[in-house]
Amino acid sequence: FQNRRDLAALLVPLTSPSFWAAVLFLSLASSLGAFLLLNYAAGHMASSRVSLFTNCSTVISVLLGIFVMGDAFSPVQLAGVVLIVGSMFVVSAFQGR
Repeated sequence: FQNRRDLAALLVPLTSPSFWAAVLFLSLASSLGAFLLLNYAAGHMASSRVSLFTNCSTVISVLLGIFVMGDAFSPVQLAGVVLIVGSMFVVSAFQGR
């Protein structure tokens, strides 16, 4: 940081109640909720299938970023989505054997 004003500007969000509400939502609803659902699924499904579908979270995050937040969709993201979804289909196809 070049001066104290730069550092002070970074700390401004910490004084906002909406910032803390967003942090609380992300930690409880997203992280804790996903963890609880993953544990529930692990108790009711085969662990190989549960671990396979945990990879969907990355694809869902990218797609929500594009459609909800208006993020740009780069060729690298497209390649990642294709690799994740393609690998899910390949693994699913060979699990039955």
